Amino acid sequence: MLVDITRTLNSNIYTYPGDPKFSLKTICDINSAGFNVSQISMGSHCGTHVDAPKHFFGDLNGISDINLNTLCGKAFIADVSSLKNVDRNFLNGLNFSLFDIFILKTKNKDIFLTLNGAQELISKKIKAVGTECFDIEDEKITGFSVHKTLLKAQVPIIEGLKLDGIKSGIYKFYCFPLKVENCDGAPARAAVEM
Repeated sequence: MLVDITRTLNSNIYTYPGDPKFSLKTICDINSAGFNVSQISMGSHCGTHVDAPKHFFGDLNGISDINLNTLCGKAFIADVSSLKNVDRNFLNGLNFSLFDIFILKTKNKDIFLTLNGAQELISKKIKAVGTECFDIEDEKITGFSVHKTLLKAQVPIIEGLKLDGIKSGIYKFYCFPLKVENCDGAPARAAVEM
């Protein structure tokens, strides 16, 4: 059974400061036109979304170039809600032979991946990294170094997952971002198999 771990897009969805807010506007309605058509407006990093390497590197892959196999696989969802940050010391205790995607379950607390944590994940050949937070790092401290390190290594970042009711463990994980040509990121639908 698939369990949806995507945040619902609506006018209340968190957006990064300065990014366009989500809006949904009816263009045609069933009463006047016989059918409904809506206009959706949002930024490329709205709600549950995937950051592509192009987010920080103009000459690297956009979201449409990411192989979907990179975003699907065996994911370890680690409940890190009791930690301040996720660093190399925490990661050293994990058996990376059991999974190829790593996801932080933060219970919506500001718990971030550190630079040495990102470097450790790359050294372990993790193919994608995800988080329940809307940001993988605290840019005030890191200056986007975690994003840049992961994305330069072609490791996409999945942000804004909704992990209520999902326990720590290994799951089959699926994530499908919108295929927007040459874009820096895109909203996505994500699920785990129970």
